[in-house]
Amino acid sequence: MHHCAHHRRRLRIAPVFCACAVALSAAGLALTSGCSRKVKAKDPVSRYQPLPERKDVPAFLKDTIWERTELTNTETYLVSSFGLVANLDGTGNSDAPIAVREYIIKELQRHRFGDERMPGFEDITPEQVLRDPRFAIVRVDGLLPPGVREGQFFDVHISTLNESTTTSLARGDLYQTDLRTNGASTTNPGGSVNVWARAQGPVFVNPAFALDATANDAAVAKRSLRRGVVMDGGVAMTSRPLALRLLQPQRSMARRIEWRVDEYFQETKPDTVGAAQDEGIVYLYVPAKYKGDWQHFSQLVMHLYLRGSESFAATKAKELADEAVKPGAPLGDITYCWEGLGPFGLPFYRDLMSHERTDVAFAAARAAAWLDDPVAPQALARIARTKGDQWQLDAIRTLAALPTNSPAINELLRPLLNSDQTLVRTEAYKALSANADSSIFTKVIKPLHQPMSEKFVLDIVKSTQPPIIHATRSGIPRIAIIGDRAQLNLPVTFAAMDGRLTISTTPDNDKTVAIYYRPMASPGGRVPPPVKVLSRPDLAEIVARLGGEGGSGLNFNYGDVVSILHELTDAKKLSAVANGRRVPASFVLQDLPEVEDSIYSAPALPDARPQADEPGKVGLAK
Repeated sequence: MHHCAHHRRRLRIAPVFCACAVALSAAGLALTSGCSRKVKAKDPVSRYQPLPERKDVPAFLKDTIWERTELTNTETYLVSSFGLVANLDGTGNSDAPIAVREYIIKELQRHRFGDERMPGFEDITPEQVLRDPRFAIVRVDGLLPPGVREGQFFDVHISTLNESTTTSLARGDLYQTDLRTNGASTTNPGGSVNVWARAQGPVFVNPAFALDATANDAAVAKRSLRRGVVMDGGVAMTSRPLALRLLQPQRSMARRIEWRVDEYFQETKPDTVGAAQDEGIVYLYVPAKYKGDWQHFSQLVMHLYLRGSESFAATKAKELADEAVKPGAPLGDITYCWEGLGPFGLPFYRDLMSHERTDVAFAAARAAAWLDDPVAPQALARIARTKGDQWQLDAIRTLAALPTNSPAINELLRPLLNSDQTLVRTEAYKALSANADSSIFTKVIKPLHQPMSEKFVLDIVKSTQPPIIHATRSGIPRIAIIGDRAQLNLPVTFAAMDGRLTISTTPDNDKTVAIYYRPMASPGGRVPPPVKVLSRPDLAEIVARLGGEGGSGLNFNYGDVVSILHELTDAKKLSAVANGRRVPASFVLQDLPEVEDSIYSAPALPDARPQADEPGKVGLAK
């Protein structure tokens, strides 16, 4: 909980490692009685029960880490607490169980509310705050991703309490909140002592209901507005490793696996990657180059061979190449094995990148690209440009995930911005924006009066195809205008927020629009003065002014701006030039990421399906 909820900071403390079973074997003592009698030393006692060995292991997977271990600690880990959302439009309520209210009051006192030594807060007591409808007590839930590293950001989910009459969390800001194990217990608020993560920031609610809930199904809107997400609002305070459980516990094998993992990932030092805890457990820490992609990292580790010599890599790569071209070959396993063999194996499957079967070509090119082969990105780009190819999107995502931000790779991706397939265009944009490519003009929109903070990112992307307004709802808040000369259709008349926000053509200049906003009255009855801003109809300028850029006097948060864009698009008031004519814009809201429950078994290649263009609005989650 913090007085400046908009100001986002990277928080670092000394790491506290998760408590996993650590067994230290008790070595037996060799005792002697006299000179002639010898007592045999006892074998070390393991606290781990042996697990069944894997049966019917394919020949090409023999002597891999996968053959000898089971991957664990792959579920998300729930941390939670109760928190306070501020800056609501009079829609909040702080009714809560007594223990929860007392906990929030203590948190407010800890942050100096009502303290006469705190200028500006000496006359604001915690009790006054909880009576103010601009505030709401909420439950805060964070799902720590598997393999999360200290300092890594993640989304945090917000929901109102059953006792609360809060009607909407739209436009709210979560004060800084400590997240703990079982921290949202109504009988013991705060939970355990250890703080796993901290969260704060603006609350994003479903944009279909954020502006005018009465214009939609009332029951659905009511449920939707009582929960939201703080995008990228949680920061891990400690690393949470993945773990390899040895099927047959043995200290020497655990050390050998640790050595093999560290040997392969030696370029990441001084970071720890593999760490044997005892005879049964080896911890795995996801290197930064994988950008939080624990599935890729863990499957690469599982498919490492325990032997890593140059001659072994050459022999095994040739064996895998012969296996890959067979009908029904397990290409998901093979591509990770190739990657794990390193550059010594490349010459033996490089020709497969041009194989007539796309699945074989993709498997070979994916592995080679992660080994910095200069030909592999071109092979992936060929697949990405082939309309209807089942591996089209996967090829783009592979190019986007590569740790090397190469201008040559960006050059291969840029033509895809002009694809006639919506999903191809958006995936190419995401890849190029992640690489900060010069083809995308990026502007960071900052909160009013807080120039050191960031509200959201605005990307302007040139494309000859029908325009897309793309908005994220996970990770970094980001709005992309993909098209050519996107703007409001003039003349224009638009109203939202029960008429308090209007956008209309000015009477004396039909090339200019006026944005007029009338804030709600404060609980004390004071009505802030209305704000009027003039703007060109250019959509990028409209978005920037709504966010408060240029001292416009407006200060809408990311969720509000996305909601406004959604309604403008739905009303067909936005367009851009495509193929020489002006066409309506489509609104695309990012799909929510799916968290895999388990990857205990060997992986398959990602789901492959042809991608056809889908004009118009992509449906919003209710």
